[in-house]
Amino acid sequence: ILIAQDLGDYGKDGDSKSSQLVNMLRSILDSIPDPDLWLRLLYLYPDEITDDLLDLMAEEPNRICRYVDMPIQHISNRLLRKMRRKTT
Repeated sequence: ILIAQDLGDYGKDGDSKSSQLVNMLRSILDSIPDPDLWLRLLYLYPDEITDDLLDLMAEEPNRICRYVDMPIQHISNRLLRKMRRKTT
């Protein structure tokens, strides 16, 4: 299980302005060829679920869970506005 407060921001604290999550996932999958290894991604926000991430999930259906944990407040635009969150 990969878990972070905001997993989609992985790598943005370095020189990159874009998430390095897909690169990290590919690196993990390549370095551990065990077909029984599977990854579950916890705490991704809707705007961080990129086409590259979806493509990787589709390429590795037995190794990356097709379930993405998203904080529940993201189902309500009204609540997000009240929380002054960047996405709705």
